[in-house]
Amino acid sequence: MCDALRGTTRGFVAAVLLGVLALGMPRGAAAQRTDVRPLAVRFAESARRSDSLSRLTDSLTAAAESAVPPLKLDEGLVHIRYDTSVSPRVLGLLRDAARLATSHITNIQGDAAPRTVGAAEFIAHERPSPWTGIREFSLRLRSAGGYQTLSATLPGRADRVSEYVERAAADIVTGKLAPAHPAHPSRRLGAIPAARVTEAGWTEIAEWTASSPSSVARRCIGGDARECRRLLLPPGPVPTLDDWYEPADYPGIVKGHDWTKASPERKAIVTRCLAERDAGAQHDAAVSGTARRGA
Repeated sequence: MCDALRGTTRGFVAAVLLGVLALGMPRGAAAQRTDVRPLAVRFAESARRSDSLSRLTDSLTAAAESAVPPLKLDEGLVHIRYDTSVSPRVLGLLRDAARLATSHITNIQGDAAPRTVGAAEFIAHERPSPWTGIREFSLRLRSAGGYQTLSATLPGRADRVSEYVERAAADIVTGKLAPAHPAHPSRRLGAIPAARVTEAGWTEIAEWTASSPSSVARRCIGGDARECRRLLLPPGPVPTLDDWYEPADYPGIVKGHDWTKASPERKAIVTRCLAERDAGAQHDAAVSGTARRGA
């Protein structure tokens, strides 16, 4: 179910419950009555009502998500369930995207692909947007509660839909990896990439390496294969400052960022970093600078 529909469902349920409460109270009494109960009692009652509403909304959402559309599109490794709301134009788009995704996923996962994304199903819908009225389609991974839904207005692009399927395929196979440690079963041994790095991607990496203030990058350029591996394969799923930079690099990172629009507090940290060489301030400012630049 797309996020917009989920929001509409919650809004509808809330409106119904509020209407019932309003109908159950005489208009004059509603205007004149003052609740003199302690705040803690009123808060607890509000919390119970909120929990009840959340459970009702969740049950409606689960019922809608468990409903399987009757029609099915099978293209390569990709299986999509849909209903009569989906137009021939969207079906053609989904077929093109499925063929493209199958090629890319097979290129990454090889013989494992039929057992990963090949064993999964996607759900497609097409409907007018509740906000704009423009027709849009949505695609989500079936039986994956909370998984991000792709929503796009028509005519849509096959490569964007293919990227969504490829990311889902990578997440599926990553979830099948053994836990890194018995005490942390949610942590996996690495992550499977959604796609191979393209020629343009390698060019971007090369340019970033050549111009980066990172000591790791400079040692990689100097021929240190271990540092190149550290540069291209950081240990965690989300690279951190310490993966690529060392304390000696921090001032260079901070100097290279435009701080003119920063808050007074952030500017004070920058001053402590550059003028006073405060180690803590250097780290904080470097983290902020790399986050803003996406480096």
